Amino acid sequence: MEFHSSARKNPLTGEDTDVFETPYSKGEWKIVQCVSTGMVFLENPPEYSELEENFAWERTYLEEKKRRKESEPFLSGVSDFGKGLRKRFRKLTRVEKTVLRVLTSGESPVKNGQARILDVGCGGGEQGIQCVRLLKARHNIDASPIGVEISLGLAKIADDRMREFGGHCVQAAANVGIEALDADSIDLVILRSYLEHESSPLDVLKAVRNVLKPGGFVVIRVPNYDSWNRKFRQGRWCGFRYPDHVNYFTPKTLKVILENAGLQIFESRLLDRLPTNDNVSLVATK
Repeated sequence: MEFHSSARKNPLTGEDTDVFETPYSKGEWKIVQCVSTGMVFLENPPEYSELEENFAWERTYLEEKKRRKESEPFLSGVSDFGKGLRKRFRKLTRVEKTVLRVLTSGESPVKNGQARILDVGCGGGEQGIQCVRLLKARHNIDASPIGVEISLGLAKIADDRMREFGGHCVQAAANVGIEALDADSIDLVILRSYLEHESSPLDVLKAVRNVLKPGGFVVIRVPNYDSWNRKFRQGRWCGFRYPDHVNYFTPKTLKVILENAGLQIFESRLLDRLPTNDNVSLVATK
């Protein structure tokens, strides 16, 4: 096995690191693993400017969906069927359940029935807005949604939607958009299907810590590189996305980066970190 110094700093530490190339590189996109920390990441991610349009999520998502439908039509059909059922019966997502639970718990930072929710990498704003609706309908909490989204098209859609609920969306790279917010001003941050896309996740998590109120929460969900499904399906694993997935976390490496950012795990349920799960979910606080 040949080691080399990575052209990209280790996402966990922000430092130079020795790496080796994994079998999961594809074309020009090189997926490597750090020798010392075990972190797996894309060594040569696209520039932020390319993520605004050329590699915007809505574009790469549709391309990946088409590829999977053509290469694995049965599995793709089963997945679409399951998503359709959840939408039809309005079953709450794991993130929505978590947001409701922690913001109405005894440890919640919410005061006087008012809350601010920040959704980083918010896409078209659906997730943050749905959480706002649920908090009002079920617990009479008036929450305003704030989004940060790098895609030009999605940021415009999210801003229009969020303003109807007293919020807004900033079109910017995540650390830039977050740093524009006041310190200690946010009750809860949603990082759902986001950290795997971020070239500077440690900087973003440090910025998140700064804007969180004391006792505020960060709800995180990322693909689980340590899952049995990844080990079984190898390069066909659903968690691989080229080139917009630039970090591949495990429960262990996710804990390390949170600690390096000055955050700590508040809640990590067993079912949310088992290797039978393609994703890792947890709640952090500062």
